[in-house]
Amino acid sequence: MENKEENREGARAFERANNRLVVMRILVTLLLVCAYLFLGASQTLAEGLQSRFSAWWLVNAVYLVVTVLGYSAFMFPLSYYTDYELERMFGKTRQTFGEWLGGYLHALVFELLLASVFFGFIYALLRWAPGYWWLYASLVYVFFNLLLTAVMPLLSPLANPHELIEDSTLFARIMACSRLGGLRISGIYRWEFDDDELAGNAVLAGVGPTRRVILPGDLSDRYTEDELVTIVAHEIAHHANNDLYRHMALGFVMSLVGFYLTDACMRQVMPLLGLREISDIGGFPLFVLVLFLFSILILPIIHGYSRKREMAADAWAVRATGDAGPMITALEKIAEDNLAECDPPRWAEIILHSHPSVKRRIAQANEMKQELDHVHKTD
Repeated sequence: MENKEENREGARAFERANNRLVVMRILVTLLLVCAYLFLGASQTLAEGLQSRFSAWWLVNAVYLVVTVLGYSAFMFPLSYYTDYELERMFGKTRQTFGEWLGGYLHALVFELLLASVFFGFIYALLRWAPGYWWLYASLVYVFFNLLLTAVMPLLSPLANPHELIEDSTLFARIMACSRLGGLRISGIYRWEFDDDELAGNAVLAGVGPTRRVILPGDLSDRYTEDELVTIVAHEIAHHANNDLYRHMALGFVMSLVGFYLTDACMRQVMPLLGLREISDIGGFPLFVLVLFLFSILILPIIHGYSRKREMAADAWAVRATGDAGPMITALEKIAEDNLAECDPPRWAEIILHSHPSVKRRIAQANEMKQELDHVHKTD
C-alpha cells in the first residue's frame, strides 16, 4: 500500500514538473522567435545569403538549416533536462548520456531534413502561387502526414531491429482482432529499443500494405497475454474507426485556417519590417510566430477530439475482446510505467493531454465490465 502511494506521489511530481517544462518551452520558443524577427537577425541572415547565392531555393535551404540548428542550440539545455535528466531522475530511462545524445542527434538530423523539405515546399508555393498558397500548403501538409505514416514502419527497422512474431497464441488472437476490425496486418514484430526506454506501449503503424503491429521487446515481461491483446486491440480500433483519416481531416481544416490567417497577418506586418514579398525568407520567423500562436489556441480543440477518439478506441477494444478486466489492469500498468498521474488537473488535461486521464478511462472500462457481467449472468 505504501509503495503504491509512493508511485502516485512520484507520478504527481513528474506530471507537475513536466507541465512546467512544457509551459517554459512554449514561452522560450515565443521569446526566441520574436527576438529573431524583431531584432533584425533573420533579415540580416537572409540578405547575407541573398548576396552570396543567386538561386532563391539555395538561399532558403541554407537559411532553414542555420535557423533550425540555431534554435536547437538555444533549446539544447532545456531539451537535455526535459528529455534526459528529468526522466533519469524519476527512473523512466536507463540510458547513459552518450546514448541519449546519440538519439538526440539522430532526431535532430531527421527534423532538419523534414523542416527543410516541408518549408522548402511552402516557400516555393509562396513564390509560385502567392494568392492561394495557403490552400495548396494545407494539401501538402496532409500529404506529408500520410507519407510519413506509410513510410515510417519501413524506416524504423533501420534504427532498431525488428523480430517477427508468429506461430503463437498471442499472434493468433491479435490477428483475430484485426480481422474483426476489417484490417489486414502485414505482421507482428518485437521491437528491441536501443535506447532502453522503460515506458512501453504497443504501436499499430503504417497504412495499407505497410500496416504492422510493433511490440516493445520487454512488454511481455510486464503484461499478461490478455493485457497485450487488449492493448493491441485499442490500436486496431483506431484504424477500424478510421481515426487516422478523421485526424487528417481535422488537421486539414485547422491547417487551412492557420495558413490563411498567416497569409493575412504576413501581408499586414511584413511591410512594417521592410520586407517586400511574403516569399522573402527573412520573414520566416513571422510565419512561424503566427502559426505557433494559432496552434496553441487550438490545442484544446485538437486534444479534446483526440481524447474522444481514445475513449472510443478503449470501448471498441473491450467489446472486441469481450472482457474489460485486462483493459483496467493494462491501463494501471501503463500509468505506472509512464509515471502518468491518474487524475491530473483538469486544465492540464484540456490543454496539454491528447489522451484522457487514466481515471476516466478506467471508469469507462468499469462501466463496460458491469454491462458485460450482466450480459453473462443473463446468458
